[in-house]
Amino acid sequence: MTNLVTETLVDLLGSLIIIGMIVMLACVSKTSAVAIATGIVVCFVGQGVSELLLKAAGSLSVILKWNPFNMLFLSNEWSNPSYDHNTLLSLPSLIWGNVIYALVFLVLGYEMFKHKPI
Repeated sequence: MTNLVTETLVDLLGSLIIIGMIVMLACVSKTSAVAIATGIVVCFVGQGVSELLLKAAGSLSVILKWNPFNMLFLSNEWSNPSYDHNTLLSLPSLIWGNVIYALVFLVLGYEMFKHKPI
């Protein structure tokens, strides 16, 4: 039972980044279709983009491993710790990265929403 609850919380944390990004993009764009389309693309392509970015980065991978797409690997690495060669981040680093990115995206989305004319 605790494993199920933990997995659910990890998935929720990973989803908060996508939700925050969609809220932020919905407030920036004129139509919400852009935000929805971007959210769908991030869900299906984000991990692949991150992996290609890290492989092509070389010495810049020290910085690029903190990209938001890399944070989407959280649930994969939680279930299978051998994924750390894909992310170049430890599990605690991924968790903190997810928390920070989720907060940044949600706060930016909220601030943009406050100033958006309705």
